[in-house]
Amino acid sequence: MKNKREHTQTTHTTEHLFPNFAKIGTETTRCSLQQHTKSLSTVGSSETIRKTPESEPSWLIQQDHSLYTHAFDWSSVKHHLPQHIKTYSPEFLSWFVGFSEGDGSFIVSGNRLFFTITQKDPALLYRLRTHLGFGVVCSDTQHPEVKRLTVTHRDHIKTLIYLFNGNLLLKKTTQRFTEWVNHYNKLTGDSIRVISRWEGTREDSPNFTRSRRRMTERESACFRKDSLFWNTSWLAGFLEAEGCFSAIRKREALYFRLVLDQTNEVDILTAIRFLFRDRGSIWIRKQTPGKIHYRLEISNVDCLQDVIKYLEAHPLQTKKNLAFVRWKKLFGLVCKIREEKLNGTYAWSEKREKRLHRLFSELQKTSKNV
Repeated sequence: MKNKREHTQTTHTTEHLFPNFAKIGTETTRCSLQQHTKSLSTVGSSETIRKTPESEPSWLIQQDHSLYTHAFDWSSVKHHLPQHIKTYSPEFLSWFVGFSEGDGSFIVSGNRLFFTITQKDPALLYRLRTHLGFGVVCSDTQHPEVKRLTVTHRDHIKTLIYLFNGNLLLKKTTQRFTEWVNHYNKLTGDSIRVISRWEGTREDSPNFTRSRRRMTERESACFRKDSLFWNTSWLAGFLEAEGCFSAIRKREALYFRLVLDQTNEVDILTAIRFLFRDRGSIWIRKQTPGKIHYRLEISNVDCLQDVIKYLEAHPLQTKKNLAFVRWKKLFGLVCKIREEKLNGTYAWSEKREKRLHRLFSELQKTSKNV
């Protein structure tokens, strides 16, 4: 394994390394949802695999969703930046946390601590190293096509601790991070207290209760107004690591989906589903001892248009953005054809038909490489 050189001593801003973030506004502060938000808790069924964790009540229960509305706090990390780094953009940080919750690893090995991100996109890892101001990018000895960003220096580990502390949304990453920080405290004699969003919550909290009726546009707007998912780039980073944009051909029709898989993290999936009008389906793909593998599928046309709207405001940063752009073009073309058929203005075009097949073929090729 041949290590690359450590990051050079230069000052950078987010806009130069991640130009898509330059168009994004400042982070939304916390507002209360207690007066507006309805909840949804149970997992929807699937026509393919009919397994649900519990029965689905027909009423709505009001609930406090502060786990997913309380604003990220970047004040601590500002005091622990590398000397040559002037600042971190809040939008970059929220994206980085979401991406790390999907692809990052907190590792303890003897008296050493590691933070790693593994990717097939080396350009992204070099950009991350440059923007963070530390880390080493190297190749996997067993899989040369895979690259890994590794952080081991204790000063840089400390920077990451203050970056992630209190800003993690998944239970499993919070648990691993807690063990990581506790080991750091033992090694260094520090007494950094882990801030967990889940501390003090009930085992079944947040209690999202799904309604059998459709969510209104007003209810959706109220939820999005305060949602961390909608107003920051956390979800964009998480989708880059865990999401998939899919188009399936069945006979003469094309079906579009956003797919997101998680293990033992049904809370985050139900919250994301609620963000998109509560019209997605969550089902259990597989169960193994101690693990339940869930899948969220969003296929409703209006909801997919909301997904596009979100990702246009919070762009993807990896190679997956190419798959998304092609998926969006194909989706837009199919929607236009459907609208023309409904309006009675549709006329078959060989040129458009060829474009449809080309976009579908390009999407399938791109999806295999991300």
